[in-house]
Formats: sequence, C-alpha cells, structure tokens
Amino acid sequence: MKIIIKATNFSLTPSLKNYVLQKLDSDLERFAGIHSEVTAWVEIRKTTRHHRKGEVFRAEIQVRLPGDKTIRAESTAVEVHSAIDNVRDIVARELKGYKNKKSALTKRRARTIKKDLKLAP
Repeated sequence: MKIIIKATNFSLTPSLKNYVLQKLDSDLERFAGIHSEVTAWVEIRKTTRHHRKGEVFRAEIQVRLPGDKTIRAESTAVEVHSAIDNVRDIVARELKGYKNKKSALTKRRARTIKKDLKLAP
C-alpha cells in the first residue's frame, strides 16, 4: 500500500503528514484489504493565498483499487484537520460499499456454481 501526500499553496508539516497517515492508513487497511496494489493520492490545498475567512482548505483523496476501480472524494472546510476528517469519512463510506458489493458478488457466484453442480436443492 502506498500513500502519496501533496500540499499546495502551503508547506506540509511533519505533524500534518503524520495526521493524514494516521487517519487514512487504518481505513485503507480495513476496507481495501492487504493489497499491495492499493495506492492513495492525497492533496491538501489552501484554495487562496490572501483570504483568511471561510472555507479556505480543501482536501482531496483518490484511491486506486485492483481491477481499475478508483474512488475519489473531496471536501472543503475552515480548518485543515476538519477537511481531512470529512474527506476520510467520505472515502470510508465508499470503501465500505465497494467491499460489500465485492463480497455480495462472490456469494452470488458461489450460489450459481453450487446450483449448476446441483449440490444444493
């Protein structure tokens, strides 16, 4: 698993980098499984250089999963940490749906094979 973090229009501090890694690593491990092909790109951006009020920070995450599946989410907020938390929640919801869909498809295929082999009534 690989997580690439990029900061735009401000400097990425080590504490912010650790915060992002801490928030995303557990979700990606839990929902995407232990695939080495999973790659996540995280961009944290300050949308403007001179405004100080309002939704100034934007966080975007793109997760590439096996089988050409990509999950993308973005969020804007007043603080950097809240933008990261919001986008993490969106990605976690999408990954949970992906995992449930994948397991349901596997079960459906198993039922079909079992029915074709006439192992079940």
